[in-house]
Amino acid sequence: MIWFFSYSLFPSVVFFIKKEPSQKNKSKTRANMENLYIINAGNTGIFSFNYYKDTKLMENFDNFGLCKALNVSLSKIGFKTPTPIQLKAIPLILKGHDILGSASTGTGKTGAFAIPIIQKIITSKDDCALIVTPTRELAKQIIDVVRDLLGPSNNVKASCLIGGEAISKQLKQLKRNPRIIIGTPGRINDHLEKKSLSLKKTAYLVLDE
Repeated sequence: MIWFFSYSLFPSVVFFIKKEPSQKNKSKTRANMENLYIINAGNTGIFSFNYYKDTKLMENFDNFGLCKALNVSLSKIGFKTPTPIQLKAIPLILKGHDILGSASTGTGKTGAFAIPIIQKIITSKDDCALIVTPTRELAKQIIDVVRDLLGPSNNVKASCLIGGEAISKQLKQLKRNPRIIIGTPGRINDHLEKKSLSLKKTAYLVLDE
């Protein structure tokens, strides 16, 4: 089961929520909500949860301890120095924390969640990720970044599920068992109803608006 959170009052917000634990651990889960990290790149903190400010200054992505393949991809696409939102978000996500991050458009929010998610998935056996966006255009932008980060020879595949495209094309993508799904709510729901998409192995959820 996956938690969905909606904060429609705050634009450019990224949600990164882990898979909900089993039924017997629900009381522990509620308590852990107090450990949700709120990070804000450039604006004033406005939430009552932990507001994460301090982090070790990193001049490049090498210091995050990412796998070689991911570092090679970062170099190829010209990612050299982490932006403020990436600097704050990536270490927390790599440590398994839930976060809510806010930053202006064009400040590297996609990389802030895509880089650590890919690192987590590459280094795990079965974990998958679901990235939900409100528009087709944003979903296309995200999957372009994700595919660039994965590189052409990576065994981990990504799929884009959006309206306005033939479902038959998406069904072919899903048969390849992609471990990163990016899509809009309506088309994701269509595939869930058709049982062409399963979220049983989804360990990471991002809501990007």
